[in-house]
Amino acid sequence: MTTLKLDPNNQLHDFMKKLPHEALYQINIPDGWGSYEAPKDFHDFLARKDQASGRGKDPNDKSRMDEFPYISYGQVAFLNSLKPLMKGVKSFMDVGCGGGDKLELVKKHYPKVKVYGVEHDPCLAAWAGTYGNVICADAMTLDYKPYDLIYLYYPIKDINLMNKLMHKIVQTKKESTKVLLFGFKYQHKDVSHGYVN
Repeated sequence: MTTLKLDPNNQLHDFMKKLPHEALYQINIPDGWGSYEAPKDFHDFLARKDQASGRGKDPNDKSRMDEFPYISYGQVAFLNSLKPLMKGVKSFMDVGCGGGDKLELVKKHYPKVKVYGVEHDPCLAAWAGTYGNVICADAMTLDYKPYDLIYLYYPIKDINLMNKLMHKIVQTKKESTKVLLFGFKYQHKDVSHGYVN
């Protein structure tokens, strides 16, 4: 096995420099994968860690089969999809926020917008909480009325449960709230679909 380590000098935030990088950012890659670039930051690490572990792909591992691995994609695609929806937005909610990479982007590009997230994994929720107000809970249990823009990247693998979540969101949000959905089709007048480029 080859062990990859994140360069502690290549961080986005000063507080990350104080973390034990040797323990946090190791990825065991099976031999034969060839050269592999080290993760750029914590969010890239999460995506690569899931990719290397094959989470959700082992039919014998029933514990996480209903979950996607950590989804990472281009920041430009996200920001381009977000831009036309941001007029008048004062609060942003990321449903299934993971480690908070989208919360960080919104906070950086729209500093006056309050950022919120919901994440059921306590470790990821704790990390995402460094970027915004994160609720560690099942997204199905929330009332989405407080938010002006709700964002999701297909957080639930089961299509029926995903439709149930979307129904919950559109039923509990306020009339003016916009929804930006990536990776899953759901027809509703307030739902825009983002595209990965």
